[in-house]
Amino acid sequence: MIRGRIKHWTERLFVDHPELFLPWMERMKMLAQPQAEDLRKIFQRRGVPSGGRILDLACGLGRITVNLAKAGYEVVGVDISPLYLRLAQKWAKKESVDGKTIFYRMDLRNAPRLLASKAEKFDAMINVGTSIGFHDESYDRQLFRSLTTLTGRRGVLIIETVNRDYLVRHFQEQDISELDGIVWSDARRLDLESSYMRNSWKFYRKDRRSLRLIAEVPVSHRVYPLHELKALLFSAGWEYLESYGSLRELTPLTVDSFHMTVVSRRLVSASKISSC
Repeated sequence: MIRGRIKHWTERLFVDHPELFLPWMERMKMLAQPQAEDLRKIFQRRGVPSGGRILDLACGLGRITVNLAKAGYEVVGVDISPLYLRLAQKWAKKESVDGKTIFYRMDLRNAPRLLASKAEKFDAMINVGTSIGFHDESYDRQLFRSLTTLTGRRGVLIIETVNRDYLVRHFQEQDISELDGIVWSDARRLDLESSYMRNSWKFYRKDRRSLRLIAEVPVSHRVYPLHELKALLFSAGWEYLESYGSLRELTPLTVDSFHMTVVSRRLVSASKISSC
């Protein structure tokens, strides 16, 4: 028997069936403008120049990319979803910032290698919306390490991801949401031994009297508390600067913060760490 390649869940969801999660991606655009405004505050505080070059990793529909471009930055967005990137380009053109944005389809693990020869260094790189931990800790460390090659000596990396401490304190085994006639059922299990969320995502089409299952996608991703993410970033060549509980309001991080936003700067000796 010849078996085909087993696809990673991110490929199944965002490449093969991107329309399933699209309503929730569209809803997140409503939060993007205040998030981009607070990113600008962090940029200003950390010396990122106005109109500087920003790399938006896992940009999705370009919700942050477009809003930062409207604020005057030159922004490159990368994602694996062809559909999301087409919609991002369409939105950028509608907002008259297509001249300040470039979108590339690529896996995050390949982004540093593919972008290294395309243009000058980035002043800041962002990863917003829990788009780390999709593989394992070694993958994240290698990604963070390779990102040091894309920025200058004072380059900033900002990561917004789910806060493991919140999940432990406020864990919910299941959640059901409905948008645009699609019902998303999320059954969750938090593996305390490995710090992995093991989820079963089921998408249903809502008819008049029943639900029709469209797709089921097992989702697994590594979740981090702040101290682990700090250590991981440091081992990859990044110096921890600060953290927040909400990117929309820049509130302090606590165990009751669902998300954590972690700000770090490229270590002066990052090139030595990268070669280890």
